[in-house]
Amino acid sequence: PMYRFRQLRAFLEGKGISILASEKKMRAEMHKRCEGKEVEVSLIDDQDKNRKAALVTVKDLFSHINASIQKCTDINLRNVNGTPELHVKFGGDKGGSSTKLVYELVGANPPSVNVVSMLEASDTTENLKNILDPILGQLQSLHGHKFTINDTEVSCRLFIYGDYEFLCHILGHQGASASFPCHYCLVPLAELQKCNGKPHSPTDPECKYKSRTVSSYKKNYEANLKENEDLRKSGRFYQSIVSEMLITPPDNDLLHVVPPALHILLGLTLKFFNILLTNVKEEDTVDNGLSASLDQKDDIMLKIEQTQEKIEALEYVQSKLKSRSRGKTGKGSCSAPKCFSYDDTYITCSLCDQVFHTKCVGLSSAELNESKFTCMSCSNVDVSSLQEIEAALCAEIAHLTDLSGTYQNIMKDLQEKFDALEHSSKEEKLLEILHEIGVDRQAYHSNSFVGNHCLKILQNANKLTEVLDDDSERSRINELFSRFHEIYVLISAKRVLTSDEIDHLKSLCHKFGTWFPENFPSATIPIKLHMLIYHVPEFVSKWGSLGLFSEQMAESIHAQSNRFHRTFASIRSRPRQLHLVYTHLTLESGKGCQKVVPRKCKTCKSFLKTINNVKRCPKCEV
Repeated sequence: PMYRFRQLRAFLEGKGISILASEKKMRAEMHKRCEGKEVEVSLIDDQDKNRKAALVTVKDLFSHINASIQKCTDINLRNVNGTPELHVKFGGDKGGSSTKLVYELVGANPPSVNVVSMLEASDTTENLKNILDPILGQLQSLHGHKFTINDTEVSCRLFIYGDYEFLCHILGHQGASASFPCHYCLVPLAELQKCNGKPHSPTDPECKYKSRTVSSYKKNYEANLKENEDLRKSGRFYQSIVSEMLITPPDNDLLHVVPPALHILLGLTLKFFNILLTNVKEEDTVDNGLSASLDQKDDIMLKIEQTQEKIEALEYVQSKLKSRSRGKTGKGSCSAPKCFSYDDTYITCSLCDQVFHTKCVGLSSAELNESKFTCMSCSNVDVSSLQEIEAALCAEIAHLTDLSGTYQNIMKDLQEKFDALEHSSKEEKLLEILHEIGVDRQAYHSNSFVGNHCLKILQNANKLTEVLDDDSERSRINELFSRFHEIYVLISAKRVLTSDEIDHLKSLCHKFGTWFPENFPSATIPIKLHMLIYHVPEFVSKWGSLGLFSEQMAESIHAQSNRFHRTFASIRSRPRQLHLVYTHLTLESGKGCQKVVPRKCKTCKSFLKTINNVKRCPKCEV
């Protein structure tokens, strides 16, 4: 703001106009505008990088919210059981070099994101616990607190929102790769990964899953903590709960945790686009006569993996034979000359019927499925001499190493053929269409899309699928994008849905859970798709909207934060630097709460005139 102020003052002084106050007075005014939002600046331990990290935290959360309420021109209160309530959504995210905790007033006009804490570190569970600690008591008592709006006291209802990873940290959940990856229910990861064309919808009797509760979160964490040291390794036995719940959802109701609508859009649009891209590449492969080479490539990759596994198994036996003091003569059921294994996996020689541990004879997992196994003794190896056994092992390892080298050379030749098609005709055409509709996939991390690009893809799906020659495949992928777009229009609406719209949304989500696995049987069900099918309809049925609770505005604050970090990068004191960034973010938020007075009439575009201290249109008389 000071840089812009200097620019404006220089411009006006160049025109001979000197009406602006000094920079010192403007800075004093800037700090005055931040009154009621006093903060505490400190240094805390960053558990992720073993260093001190700067932390800025609001001292009085209730005063901060009151100040935000006063700056709003209007707040649409929600009626719950006939009682008007102020809904406040609280969440956080990491963007750039800092983690931010923010809140938004649902239904506020104009909307704004209010930062309550900033930490110059990543959003790990330990760091979030430290950043929440100064305000946790106020936050937990926020639900049910009375605020005065238009001379009327209304009760506050708290919601927790953010991306999937942030919600995992807050709830103490293990994450997307856990055995039970959903925040709301106990759907097994194995069922999501191997759908095999089966429906995945609550309307199917075989797809009913037990719901989680706040008490189940706490009980599983306490049990895991009591029985184990490494909670993440044992998490699958405790419903994937590996840390304590940082914020308890109000009324012990998990439907106060908002499904991440924006990240559902980002994740599923990327997945569906990759399905289209895979089909385009397959058609290019067929057109260039490489379909047989594709099958050969998969076969060679499998042989390389099996050969490497066999080499590792034999090298294990070889290493055990060299450390002879650790080996022992085969005892019990294992007939190996030197038994090194204590597991219960055995195999029987097809000639002499002796039983061996699979590890003691160097068998790979692929060989366990073979019908015949011949031990060294039956293969004319003198098992009474360790030298003979080691020589036989060395010869076998050398042979397998040469074989693996041959496979890798074949693989290299095949890969060169496919690399020549990396930007083949149809794929290049697809990328050109993306560029035409204003989407540049390569500009973003991991070839992902931003929210605006996702909407462009959904709206222009017919153009993207034009590159496919197969009519049935084109129709199938068009329907995929069309169904998802129809759902997203409803869940992103920034208003309360009607009862008919809610019923229609539930129907669309449940039908999508049946249609998608049937038409894409080899595809997995991502956790975000599961949440869309099962838990988005639950949330919308209870609260009437998901778009009003979206995390989209909270994500937009990162760009402003990064800009201010660059502005104050020369300040050596990290706490001072972070305090300045926070102060300027607060000022930017304040701009959003100022009432915007239009200069022209929306109907006839005539300039408005002030009549009795009110802006009115002289033509329309409005």
